[in-house]
Amino acid sequence: MPRPDRTLLRAAQQITDRYAAIHRRELVLKPPPDDLMALQRAWHRLQLCRQHNLTIVGQQAAAAYQRLLSRVAIQLNCAAQNTNAIPVDPSPPSFGEISEELISLSDEFPAVRFDLQEQILSVTTDRIELNGTDLGPFEIELDWSSLANSSPYKVVALEPHSAVSNSHVTHPHVQSETLCEGNAEEVLRRRLKEGRLCEFFLVISNVLQTYNSGSPYVDLDDWEGILCEGCGNTVPDEETNRCQDCRISLCQECVYSCGDCGHSLCHDCEVRCTGCEEPHCSRCLEPCEGCQETFCSQCLNTGLCPNCQETQLESDNDEDDLETETSPAKTTPPTPAEEVPEADLKVLSDCLVEAALPA
Repeated sequence: MPRPDRTLLRAAQQITDRYAAIHRRELVLKPPPDDLMALQRAWHRLQLCRQHNLTIVGQQAAAAYQRLLSRVAIQLNCAAQNTNAIPVDPSPPSFGEISEELISLSDEFPAVRFDLQEQILSVTTDRIELNGTDLGPFEIELDWSSLANSSPYKVVALEPHSAVSNSHVTHPHVQSETLCEGNAEEVLRRRLKEGRLCEFFLVISNVLQTYNSGSPYVDLDDWEGILCEGCGNTVPDEETNRCQDCRISLCQECVYSCGDCGHSLCHDCEVRCTGCEEPHCSRCLEPCEGCQETFCSQCLNTGLCPNCQETQLESDNDEDDLETETSPAKTTPPTPAEEVPEADLKVLSDCLVEAALPA
């Protein structure tokens, strides 16, 4: 076995010291609750009240005794749990054991890194490929200053191939660099508590190489494709459209079509015609000259919408009726007498004279 380098040994010493500090803290027993003495005094006070038949004072003493009794019961229960948490084997892992664990990591992983200043121990996995989807290698970073915490590590994608629908999901079971441990949770806690660091990293690596279709953050079937910005679903590239105005991607269920030009539109860019209420793009709608509401070409005739056309027609009819009522009646001018020649007038005059003389 090659001699470990100085950085590894210094890391092993720091990790060993951390385990020792955690075990010392776990071995410390909490003292009995201070309220035990107060409870004993309250009990004596209650006995004296009963001996001297002090009814009112006795009731107050009994109430105080009950309150203290309940509080002490809670404190004793916590002390009992603390006692049960003491490890059966109180000895922490030794420097030699931790050193061997760190040396073994180089045999299991392509790269191992020690950051003494940040107190980080990290390993790099092989490339992870699940169901034909290449997710790249991951770095598992253990913060040994936080070994007492429930989850003192994170999983970082070195070549992120995130899900289309959520850039924080770099693996079906990793979100925001946090692993969904599933059934491995108890095993990981036990390995870490015992200082079996190599096995701890190997369990995480095995989880990363496994796909559980029942509980992924994002299903592998939805990993790639185009994200519809209308509903948030991932759809195949050939089933997507783009809004002609804002250029966002849409699935077939979220796209609207302009009733005039046929352009694809999203919900935010489509505008409804005031008349037919069908979706249109803003360029295909014109304002009515009367009410200024916007209408499509089918609903706007000679610059007016149907309502304004009807209103104008009624107004024109009313003006015609008013004109008829106020204008003077027309009279037919007399026909001028026909001109009669002068000779004919003389004959007519003679005939009238003869007719007037008696026979």
